[in-house]
Formats: sequence, C-alpha cells, structure tokens
Amino acid sequence: MQFPIAVVYENGNDISIHSGINKYFKGNKMYCTIWGKMIRQLREEKKISLEKLSRGFCSKQALSNMERGDVQADKLLMDLILQRLGKSTDRQEPILSWESYHLEETIDRLEQSIWQGELEKAGIYREEFLRLIVRGKNRAAGEYVRFNGGIKQQPSFGSSSGGWGSPKKLDRVREMYWHRIHAQWAYWIDKDETTAVRELFAAAELTMPGWSKQRLEYYAVSTVEMENLLALARLGFIRHKREHGQNPGAFCGQMHREHWILPESTFILRDESRGRKVFTIYTFLCECMQYIRRAFTDGQERAKIFAKCAWLLSYLEEEQGNLPEACRLCEEAAEGLRNYDISAFLVPLLERLSTCYGRALEVCGSAFMAGSMLSYPWQRNWKELMGRCARYITALRHVYERCGLDFQTSVSIFMKSYQKFYHLDYELIRGERLAQGITREKMAEGIYQSGKTLGGLEIGKKGIHGKNFGMLMGQIALEKERYNTFVVSDSYAVLELREELDRCMGRKEYDRAGELFRELEAKLDTENDENIRILFYLRWLLEFRRDGVACREILKKCWQLLGRTYHIAKGVETDGIPNLKMLRERLFYRVPMRAEAGIIDQIALLLHRLGYVEEAKEVYRAVIESIHKSEVAACYRYGLYALLSGNLAKCLRSVELSREALRFELGCGKLNSLGFSMMTWACAIEDDSPDRAECHEMILDAYYLCELSKNYKYGEEIKKYHNDMFGSSELD
Repeated sequence: MQFPIAVVYENGNDISIHSGINKYFKGNKMYCTIWGKMIRQLREEKKISLEKLSRGFCSKQALSNMERGDVQADKLLMDLILQRLGKSTDRQEPILSWESYHLEETIDRLEQSIWQGELEKAGIYREEFLRLIVRGKNRAAGEYVRFNGGIKQQPSFGSSSGGWGSPKKLDRVREMYWHRIHAQWAYWIDKDETTAVRELFAAAELTMPGWSKQRLEYYAVSTVEMENLLALARLGFIRHKREHGQNPGAFCGQMHREHWILPESTFILRDESRGRKVFTIYTFLCECMQYIRRAFTDGQERAKIFAKCAWLLSYLEEEQGNLPEACRLCEEAAEGLRNYDISAFLVPLLERLSTCYGRALEVCGSAFMAGSMLSYPWQRNWKELMGRCARYITALRHVYERCGLDFQTSVSIFMKSYQKFYHLDYELIRGERLAQGITREKMAEGIYQSGKTLGGLEIGKKGIHGKNFGMLMGQIALEKERYNTFVVSDSYAVLELREELDRCMGRKEYDRAGELFRELEAKLDTENDENIRILFYLRWLLEFRRDGVACREILKKCWQLLGRTYHIAKGVETDGIPNLKMLRERLFYRVPMRAEAGIIDQIALLLHRLGYVEEAKEVYRAVIESIHKSEVAACYRYGLYALLSGNLAKCLRSVELSREALRFELGCGKLNSLGFSMMTWACAIEDDSPDRAECHEMILDAYYLCELSKNYKYGEEIKKYHNDMFGSSELD
C-alpha cells in the first residue's frame, strides 16, 4: 500500500514533503500491536512447540491463553517469553503498574548494589525485593520504597546470607530471580562460592527442570537463563583455576577433561561413540556458544549474551595455547557490542583482547628468533592490533575518571545494558485527565463506583487491572495496551527495521537511513494513524539534514503532529515559535511517549537552527524536568533522556551537563553518545580555559570513542576540527 502523501524522491535518496497533515488522519483506523499474536507468529516461525516454549514456567494451556490474548503476562514473564524466542524486549514501550515497574527496578538496583559492594543499599533493596515477591500477608505489609527520591531507611539484613528467609508460594520466574540474586549475594558479599553454586543451580533448575541431564536444544533458553548457566560455569572455572592454577598443564587438562561436578548432580552429556557420559566446563561453554549462535536471532540480544560466553571461553582457549581462537572470539564479541552501541561488558573484552594480543606477539617473537614458521592464523600484525585496543581502553578509562567513576570495577556476568522506555499507568492517566480537563467523576463513569476510587489509583496506591485499564485509555482517547511498540506492526522484523533506521540516523548514515525508510514505509500499514505520524516524523528528520529546507514550515507541522496526542496548552506556541513564559509553566504535563519524544527533539533542533536558541533550551529543559518529576528512573527512558540531555549540553556548551550525560551513558551500559558528549565537554573547556592540553586530550578521546562506537561520520568531523585547531595530522 502506498503512503497517502505526495512525496518526491530525488536521485533515489532525498525525500521532500509537499503537503499538510490533518486530512490524512481523518477516518484512518487505529490499533495497537497485539503481542499475543506476535509471540505465536515468532514461535511458529522458529518451529518451537507450546510445550517447549512454556517448559519450566507455565502450562501449555496458559501460554496458549496468552497467545490468544485471553491472559496478559506480567512484565518478568513477558521478558522471559520473548527472550526464549531469541528476541529483545527493548522494542516495547510498556505502560506498567507501579508494582510491576517497582519489582523490576528493585531487582536491577539490588543486583547492581551487590556487584558494587554497597552493603547498606543492598540490604534495603533485598528487604523490599522479598516483600514484593512474596504473596499473601507479606505482600501487603509496609510501604513501597520510592527510590527516585532517595532510599527510605529500613532495617538491613546485614552481611550474612542467613537473613534471606524462605519465601513461599512464588511463581517460578520470581523464585528463579530469588535464587539468582541470593547467589550473587553469596559470591560478591559473603565470599561463599559453595552457596553461590547451589543457588545458581537451583535458579537454573526452576525454569529449566532437568537441565543438567539434557542438551540445551531440549529447552528454549532466555537471556536471563543463559546468564545463570554462564555464571555457574564461571564459578566452576574459578574453582579449577584456584586448585590447579600453579600447574598450567594440570589446569588445562582439568578444564578440558575433568567431569564437572554440581550440587545434587554430575553435569553430563552422552558420548554415544564411547558409550559413556562425559561433560566438562569447556564442552559446556562450547554448547552454550552453539546455542547462542543458533537461537538468539535478534542481533542486539545475541550481542549481549555472546559477549559474556566468549569472554569465558577465551580464557580456556588461551590456556590451551589457542591464542588466535581466543582473539577471534573476543573480536567477534566486541564487534557485536559495537554494532549495537553497548558498552556494558566491552571493557572486559577489550582487556582480554589486549592480553591475548600481547601473548600472541610474544609467541611470534619467539618463533622468529627460533626461525620457525607459524600457521596462517598467527600471521597478523599483533602489535598494531594491541596498540589500537590499548587506545580504546585509554579513552574509556579517561571517560570513567573524568566522571568520577571507578574504571576497574569487578566483572559480573549479570551486567546490564539499558535501552528501555517505560511509563507508569497512573502517571499517564492522571496527566492526560488533567490536561484534557476531565473530572475524576466523569472519568470513573461506567468503570468505578466513584471518583474517589480513581483518586486512589492516580497516586499509585492500587493497581489498575484487566479491562479497566483499556476503558481508562478510552476515556483519555489513547489507544494503548500494556505493551506497545515504536511502530504498529505484527511483524517483529519491522520493529528491528525501525531500530536499525534510528541507529543509522544517530551515526549520520543518511543514505542508508533513506533506504531503510523506504523499506519501512513499504512494510507498515499506512492506514494506521500512529504509523502515519511516525512516517511523517522520519521523513522530516531526513529532510532536516539537507540544506535549504523550509525549517519554519516543518516546525509548524511538527507542532501539529505533536498536538494529535499531546495536549498543548493554548497560547504555548504561535506560528511555530513557543512563548517562553508559557512553555516554562505549561509544558510538559507528562513524560512524552517515544513517538512524541522524537517530534519534540525535532522541534528543539528546528528552533535552534532558526535562531531561537533560548526557546530550544527551554524545550529541552521542560522535557528533562518532566522526566525527573516522574517516579520512573531515567535509565528506563534511556533513549529520551540521553538524546535530550546530550543536545541540551551542546546548546549550553556546559561542562557539568556533558559530565552528567557521560555518567548516564556509562551507567546505562551504552556507547553511542560517548564521543559526542566528550566532544561537547572539550568545546566547553576550550571556551572557558586557556589550557589547550586538556582540550587536546579530550578531542583525541572523543575521536577514538566515535571510532569505537562506529560513528565514523562524526569521527571524521572531529578529526578535521582537531587538525584545523592544533595544526596537526596526528589522527591521519
């Protein structure tokens, strides 16, 4: 179906707009992505049975009910199902209840505080985690801890893992998380490897029953479950290293030949040719790697888990003397993280690469001295590879140090990369009701007995359940489900296409972005209002990159497009230019949705190009303020906060905002904006200080960070700026 707007393609690349907006929305249908249908399609494409996909967490009938839309999975279960299908959950834009969101935030903060050794915080989060996951009387006890406003002081468990207690009546997914976190506590805080192994084994057994006696192909394994298995393998590796590390030959033999003994079971695989059962940590990691390559079809999800498996496996390959294979594994893993802008786990991989390159250089040097000829895999410029790797590590270390962060942090298999976009149902409903001038009594008609009930819901005291959520969305004219996406489609491939387009835009690969846009346009249902709006926005974004575009005209259309779902107070903007006083007082009444956020950023960019710099700054500030007012942590709105805070820092040429943007990017485990933010910081220093040495070092770091994140176009701009400013060709 052709997009119903007059479009001219010039030379196959440029895209021009020649018409208005509103008439194309009249009478078009609206619907949301139906996740049950998408899950069924993904399952059938992969030829995974209901029994296999549901194994370990629910019955076949329960999963069938979810696919038909009769039952809606909670957030943790939805994540596990999608990951078992090899897909990422980061393409969702869920509208969560407070309890569902709060549970995930608590798990994340608890894992992070354990890994970082923050015992007091970990004790508080652990108590809240226990209260949240236990059903019955304990579930209603106490008040919720609101993390964004600071940690509410509650009694701590102390450092002993004996305070964990025995939660009852948990569903399998929540109980799996319980054992997984208990294992982390035992390992990182109590230094008790035996308990950590036992708890990880229990976590794996809960959702993959009998896993130690079956091949992985028997299961559909999620990212979370694979992390549990890799962490278990890591502990086995550490034990063997401790016992045999003084004797390298014995250590290698043990790792490659010795049976792996686990609690209550010997980890076994059937070797039919010999008629006996054999299993080692090395063969297990090879099986994990094979499964990851085959089953994790989503590039982003595969990159995250592949990196952790490759990191572990590279140690065994190195100890066996197979340095080229160790390098190849880490290079492939690092390339995957770079492709998807993930910095979480990148530093450990680069450090492994640096070590392996150094050892390979020694081997080649010894062979040269002995007059020996090494095989083809050894014939590489190890010195050059080692130097480039060292430069990336140096640039990353400087970022950490400048942000006041510890560069040499412990490496955890459970390190996370955030790229989420969450909303709280009661914040969204309350904000829209007030913006539209609807009373509580009117809003509650036909749904609740009185407006008082709605009042309790709007402050998050009670959850919004079942059909009531859909009816409330209808009252505020938002066609949204619990789980939404960034485009409306039943094809997961279309969601991945949209994400790839965004990556190309971020890297200034505009020709490729134009090709992807046309592909996306052909695949989307363009009778859907939401998709029409998204395509309008993307077209304007591409148009904006050309010189001589009618910025004022596009700006007016952006305000019109935003106003279709975001209720702009009367008088805030006139002829596309916002009134500063009213902008500060009246916008933004809620955190924008993903589609709205892109339009808002475009408005600010257009204002800046037209010379309305103060107005552009206030748009950025107003949205950022709305994020800070929300009870959803900024890391769960990564794409929005990173984009706006980085652009505001550039507008203001602010050292402090640049540092904040860098800290946020590192905290979320992301890579793509590090070079941009470092360059902004360098330019701010250039303005404020006559000391050019520091500025010079930061520009060099910015260049290598751009190269590391594959932001080559921006890197070339930095190189030109550097050579012009310092009269040097150092980066050539």
